[in-house]
Amino acid sequence: MRSGALVAFLFCLAVVLGSSPALAEAQKIRIAHSYIAAVPAVLREKGFLEKALAGRNVEVQWVTALGSNKSFEFLRGGSLDFASSGGSAALVARASGNPVKVLSFVQHGDIIALATLPASGIKTPADLKGKKVAATPGTEPHYFLLRALEQYGLTQDDIRLVPLIHPDGRVALENGNVDAWAGLDPDLAKAELQHGAVRFYRNPDILSGSVLVAREEFVKDNPELAAIVLRAHEEARQWIIAHPKETVAIIAAGAKLTPEEAKLMFDRLDFAHPEIAKTDYQKIGAYGDLLKKVSDLPASADVNGLLDPEPFQRAIGVKATGAKG
Repeated sequence: MRSGALVAFLFCLAVVLGSSPALAEAQKIRIAHSYIAAVPAVLREKGFLEKALAGRNVEVQWVTALGSNKSFEFLRGGSLDFASSGGSAALVARASGNPVKVLSFVQHGDIIALATLPASGIKTPADLKGKKVAATPGTEPHYFLLRALEQYGLTQDDIRLVPLIHPDGRVALENGNVDAWAGLDPDLAKAELQHGAVRFYRNPDILSGSVLVAREEFVKDNPELAAIVLRAHEEARQWIIAHPKETVAIIAAGAKLTPEEAKLMFDRLDFAHPEIAKTDYQKIGAYGDLLKKVSDLPASADVNGLLDPEPFQRAIGVKATGAKG
């Protein structure tokens, strides 16, 4: 091959290889947005991710997803790269064939409870037998309901489950169309302050936490971008700790809450531990054990395949406290 032809061939080969999806950095980061989780809310409002990507020719696309079940649909379809959800919901998604990984926590806190109206006579989950209970299937409030029932010797077959998305579940409770609701903030805060709803069953110690979920393929193909996303989330977390009043204002404006509702929600949040810890394997695994009993999860479902502390360790530069097994 003549030298000129060889140069041309090598140039064309470089162009082809350079455009390979496995080698080229993604041109867009698609991330779910919701004011239910304060860190993503502040992340978008303050533009930390866009600033971190300045000069890289990478666009940030914010996608509104009403509930983690919708986020997982988008992640499975490849139209979303990052989202927030409950840890237990992420486990179910992965066990169902959705190739996602949990990289860190966006928040912990007392944000999920079983609620009812004061005149219902419902005091404990045992009182739910034969009652109509609203919940969003495939989300942590639904799984929290199942665990609450289990602790009182009941199963989902003992209640009349009414499948509704979170805001509709709140409205159904307020209108008396259901007897109880497995809800979460900010809708819980609205129901409490506007209609006097009572959180009759709370157990923050068993909640699996709100996690940052990523498409496994995106993290594998774009480790540097994944690290930038994690560092931007960490910047937002630190900003929230330093600016609680401003964060409440962001939540109130974005979620269309009153300042009182936003503060009630914010005061129940905990931002202390974003890294994956050994106890997180145990908490999320406990949901998996229950769901295997009711055949909502295959026996082979494994929390070790879901939680991945390594990207956080590399991105933030701290020793990971996660431990598989």
